[in-house]
Amino acid sequence: MQSIDVTWTSTDFLNLDYQFREAKDDAQFNDYQFEPYLSVMKIGCFHCGADAPSWIQCIGDQFDLHDKVLAIHYMQPGCLLPLHRDQYQFYSKKYAIEDINKIKRILVFLEQSQPGHIIQIENQFYTDWQAGQCVQWTGDTLHAAYNLGTKKRFILQITGHQE
Repeated sequence: MQSIDVTWTSTDFLNLDYQFREAKDDAQFNDYQFEPYLSVMKIGCFHCGADAPSWIQCIGDQFDLHDKVLAIHYMQPGCLLPLHRDQYQFYSKKYAIEDINKIKRILVFLEQSQPGHIIQIENQFYTDWQAGQCVQWTGDTLHAAYNLGTKKRFILQITGHQE
């Protein structure tokens, strides 16, 4: 796993204005339209626009990508996003990207993992990370996120592309 310097503390991201949404309405989750999935496919998101706190922008600046979009994901205990492939519909349209395999997604772990925190990318499972470590994929790589533990999980997601 790649690592970056940790220049933030948990107080920087714990009390942001997270907007919770249920993922069941996303087309990429059409195969999961039954219980118990309908009850647990949700995530809190803080979209980082131009007015995002400087510590978030500093993290994004460490990655050589164009048209970066940053968001902090907050996953409550017992929630998950099952195996899926991102479609990047909004992003690819906004930045006129025809081949989604040029799009890169990076997850920066904002704190040390806790028991039950799991990221899956293809057949690789990540369960033991430190703050500042990162995982990434491109295009429509199969992936999932699970919080099967008892503690909240926070990750910074960076979406961008290389020309």
